[in-house]
Amino acid sequence: MMDAKIKHWSVQAIVFLAMFCSVAAGAQDPREHIGMIKDNLTSRPVAAGGNFYVNGNSFPARDKTICVALNNEVAHVLLQSPMTQPPHGFNLNIGMAVGGDDIDEHDKPGCSLTAIVIGYNLDERGMVVSDGEGPGSSLRINQPSMIVERFFLTGDASDERGENGDYLKSPQRFFLEPKPTGSVGGYPTYSKWTAIARHDAPPLVLAATRVQYLGWQRNWLSRMIAEDEQERRKLQAFSVTAGIPDQTGDLAKTIALLKSQLGQVSATLAALSPSERSAPAWCRKNPDPQANLAMQYLDVLAGDSGAQPLFVANQNYLDRARNDQAQLILIDLTNLSYQQQSGIGKSVDSNALLKQLEQSWIPLLSKLEAIVNR
Repeated sequence: MMDAKIKHWSVQAIVFLAMFCSVAAGAQDPREHIGMIKDNLTSRPVAAGGNFYVNGNSFPARDKTICVALNNEVAHVLLQSPMTQPPHGFNLNIGMAVGGDDIDEHDKPGCSLTAIVIGYNLDERGMVVSDGEGPGSSLRINQPSMIVERFFLTGDASDERGENGDYLKSPQRFFLEPKPTGSVGGYPTYSKWTAIARHDAPPLVLAATRVQYLGWQRNWLSRMIAEDEQERRKLQAFSVTAGIPDQTGDLAKTIALLKSQLGQVSATLAALSPSERSAPAWCRKNPDPQANLAMQYLDVLAGDSGAQPLFVANQNYLDRARNDQAQLILIDLTNLSYQQQSGIGKSVDSNALLKQLEQSWIPLLSKLEAIVNR
């Protein structure tokens, strides 16, 4: 009888010790607790976590409806990864957006999706608790400008706007030819973006013509002259009112230089033949480090030393008749590979775990390709 009691208590002690060690281990590595890690993502619709924001622009309800459908379709593909199936030591918090303050006018409706890693762990009582927010992966749907802008060379700045937030002039931007920097899973990468495009997609950029580039230079110089002339008149009026010497000497020199450059550009533009006007534009870096924006790159011929071709974004890259379909999906996996800032949970900042998540999505890229080519 006594031996049976001793044996009973010994078994209980072993079970208690096993549970204690299990909880302690779980606090360090939740993956060791198969079946004990919280899973609340795969059991609910992704749309429940879709929070839309509008920043700087007004997006119609139709755009939001389109992005709800597209984002959910893409998110559910990502959730097919074995890394997101229970049991596991982390979840993905899916956030969604329509557009944003950096979206190009021709990208609308552009959809964004962010998958943030949320780590889970067991506390000292064996309760499942959140262990902090870790890095995430960004996805963009139908936003070709996210690639093209990375090859920006010169042109009007995107933030060059008037007091009412309107462009001072229809902006013209010039780019180098976007060339892949590598590949992931057989799909081209442009810096951090892995691109999955429809098979019949047109080029991201088109060759800029000489009339486009010289015309932009002329318009920019004319605009700056008008603004500086207005400022010069104000300073002259102030000098007269205050009874002080004229303060516009330096500004007058700047205006004179701008007018000289405008004259040269206008003369070149006027002398172009019809074939030269439509010919591809080439430029060369201006050796003058003080050159203004319009003259940082000089119009040259293709065979000149240091010449490089100029391109403009293809504003018809997206098929407007298929706005409600995914035509281009961009995935940024880079954040999943890097050690994040200190102070976040141990189950989140494990590079090995995050690398596994990244690698688990690569086999799913073909399913995203099927979405853009259906």
